Amino acid sequence: MRIYTSCILLLFFGIAMQAQESGIFIRDSIYCDRGVSGTLDFEPETRIYFLRHDDQGRVLEELHERIQEDGSWRPQSRRLYTYDEDHLIEMHIQAWAAGMNAWLDARKDQYHYEDGLLSEFVRQLAPNGQLRNDRRRQYTYNELGNETEVLLQQWTGSEWENLSRKQVDYEDTGEPKIQGLQVWINEAWRNVRSREWLYENINFTPRLQSTIVRIWSQTDGAWQNRQRKTFIYDNDGLWIRSRIEEWDADGEAWVNVDRMTYKYNNNNQPTGQYLERWDGAWENRGQVDYTFQNQQFLSRIQTWDAVSEDWTNFLRFRMEFDEQFLLQTRTGMQAWNAEEMAWENRTYTQQYTHFWSEQLVNGVKDMEIPSACAIPNPYPAGAPFFCDLPAVGGTYQLELSDMLGRPVYQTNIRSGESASIDMHPAAGVYILRIRDQQQLYHLQKLVVN
Repeated sequence: MRIYTSCILLLFFGIAMQAQESGIFIRDSIYCDRGVSGTLDFEPETRIYFLRHDDQGRVLEELHERIQEDGSWRPQSRRLYTYDEDHLIEMHIQAWAAGMNAWLDARKDQYHYEDGLLSEFVRQLAPNGQLRNDRRRQYTYNELGNETEVLLQQWTGSEWENLSRKQVDYEDTGEPKIQGLQVWINEAWRNVRSREWLYENINFTPRLQSTIVRIWSQTDGAWQNRQRKTFIYDNDGLWIRSRIEEWDADGEAWVNVDRMTYKYNNNNQPTGQYLERWDGAWENRGQVDYTFQNQQFLSRIQTWDAVSEDWTNFLRFRMEFDEQFLLQTRTGMQAWNAEEMAWENRTYTQQYTHFWSEQLVNGVKDMEIPSACAIPNPYPAGAPFFCDLPAVGGTYQLELSDMLGRPVYQTNIRSGESASIDMHPAAGVYILRIRDQQQLYHLQKLVVN
């Protein structure tokens, strides 16, 4: 079922990226809950807060927390991002050392560019809290900007040493033609694997016909066929079937292994696919279908039951969006209980809840923001805090609203006295304001847990 899962996740992430790139909203936090096996319940496990963004809405700092056995949350790691114009140039990961009450370096990824193209990637690790070089990738391109080589090296302690390299040749039209993988052994490059793309011209446009994977034989000093994948299209140019074959060296022929058929609706939008395995004839093995309606994306994986000669549920994956097509929850994978005839969680089931805010709200970070209160953030409901407000004994209005501006809690507080948010709103991100009739004294984006 790995083929199905990979295809589904690609489609899921494509939808999620559309939501992220709306340019109107930014993500504030993600709560990750683990499924309670045999139920539809979830228990909190980790949560991620995106603490700072730049003026383009890109994340600058994110905090990862994990729940402890006593129910408290403890920092686990944080990531710091640095950008140069349009490019990410550094991602720095630090781990929280509770005993030292400090952040310790764990990993740093650095990206270098030339003419807008990634030229070098360097990863540093810190097994003892001190960063040191680990791996490096160097990239080469042709005049069309197509990647022609990726060189992977490791740090020996004094210099970079070759590990492997991937090289790609292209057709004149820009499509990949041959990709080769080599490893560095005994101060020389040795062939390992190659992939070849074959095309057919349809109305002067190249269309992928097949790919062939070959393995290098050190004994024979030659390439040997390993696997071939062919593609079939309908009259509209839609990819409707692929077939995987393996090379039979004794019979010197390609032998069927499995094939995938792709399904579409009347608008040529994909709705699913099913897998067949070759055993002298094509036999059903599994299928996946996916639908999007009522702001919910649902995918279901089924396997073929040879006894009942019917499809049986296996796993499902769900994503829910709001009216702005922003991802709200992602739940997967839930398993089918054939005895109860119902879906339920397994230990591997996870649910992610996403919280968003409008870009305009986040933009107040670059303004002079009134800040009169010392409030823990994230904020545990009911916790006391103090505000430095001008009029001793004066009354001020505290207002908590969601990211769409809808009030969820209001109360009056007095200067010189402790205040608190006594109700327990749903976990998420809110805007807290404290004001009197004439002036705003405190404005804060507050994460409530």
